[in-house]
Amino acid sequence: MMKKIAIIILLFCVYTSKAQVEAPRYFIKNIEANSALSNFGTTFYGSDKLVYASPAKRNYIISNVWKGNDQPFLDLYVGTITEEGGLKDVQKFSDVVNTKFHEADVAFSKDLKTVYFTRSNYFEGRYGKDSLGINRLKMFKATQDASGNWSKISNMPFNNDNYSVGHPTLSEDQKTLYFVSDMPGTLGKTDIFKVAVYENGTYGDPVNLGPEINAPEKEMFPVIAGNDVFYFSEEGRGGFGMLDFFKSELSTNGVKYTSNLGKPIN
Repeated sequence: MMKKIAIIILLFCVYTSKAQVEAPRYFIKNIEANSALSNFGTTFYGSDKLVYASPAKRNYIISNVWKGNDQPFLDLYVGTITEEGGLKDVQKFSDVVNTKFHEADVAFSKDLKTVYFTRSNYFEGRYGKDSLGINRLKMFKATQDASGNWSKISNMPFNNDNYSVGHPTLSEDQKTLYFVSDMPGTLGKTDIFKVAVYENGTYGDPVNLGPEINAPEKEMFPVIAGNDVFYFSEEGRGGFGMLDFFKSELSTNGVKYTSNLGKPIN
């Protein structure tokens, strides 16, 4: 009997010691800049600002959603990052980029003079629909003029009325643009693709990142750190819920590994 008690105490001590060593990898904090509806798609804008998507009517009454009303269209907002990790001085990002329809999920060039962004299929006054009458998503590019204002919005060459393209992110060397789409060749509901970005302003053909990244369901919100660490949301590869955060390490020969970021993020 004493031996059993000693073993139980020993095991308890081992587990306690292990728990003390393995401190949480992440600490999650809700920030005051959030509105009552969807706030997502964060991207650093320089070293001290953050751009994200939020409903155009940020004071929209949440009870309207429960009454069956649709949420307002999304716009892009920008705020200054505080020392505590919150946001202050939040305002609309650009009246040129924002329209009366959805905008979300951006990627900036290193010099911050070019932005890729997701928008409803709305360009130069045309509201596009697919063969079923559905307005899908497209990716657009805007550049800054000499005064620092956003202008020259262009339609990406791989957009199409019959499928969605969006959620852009750029590699560290600016030579590869990653995005999410359900275009032909998609393995699941949505996949992550990449295209080469050439110095003359043209682009290569979209390439599916393959089954090492793309699961049978869908991928969303890719972000690349440097040229080799790839973060994205995914469902269809197991996990804790629906869309989980995953991380992959890329190499010239493909993907080294893909792992779930675990709790408490997921």
